[in-house]
Amino acid sequence: MKGKASEHIIKGVFILEVALAIFIVIGVIIGTVDLFRYFKIIYTTPPLQTFPLLRTFLGHALLLVIGLELVIMLVLHTPSSVIEVLLFATARKMIIEAETMSDIFLGIISIGALFAINKIFSPGKNLGEEGTIIGSTKSVNDK
Repeated sequence: MKGKASEHIIKGVFILEVALAIFIVIGVIIGTVDLFRYFKIIYTTPPLQTFPLLRTFLGHALLLVIGLELVIMLVLHTPSSVIEVLLFATARKMIIEAETMSDIFLGIISIGALFAINKIFSPGKNLGEEGTIIGSTKSVNDK
């Protein structure tokens, strides 16, 4: 009885995570429409006033990327997907909000620590796609 109830709870939580991921994807799609509006605004803005606008544009775009990475994290449940979300969030913070060299330095240390954590807890696995590496001297047969 106890095992059956915990299975239902786990299944319910997974369904809620998938629903949340779908809502985030819908939000990202809606947010992507706003990115196209920036082009008109940037084009009509005087050149000396485009820097704050470009900074806002990059912040918006990186926030959408973080949203997509969050969806991947919710679906995959792997430590490397959590680290990827943290990497993108740290990079966004550094690019958009860093004002002093100490902010940038702390961001670099944070990113280095995240790579070290990934290397220590997932040795042999790299962030990103996993695949087969084939050297230039190896022949490949289609079968």
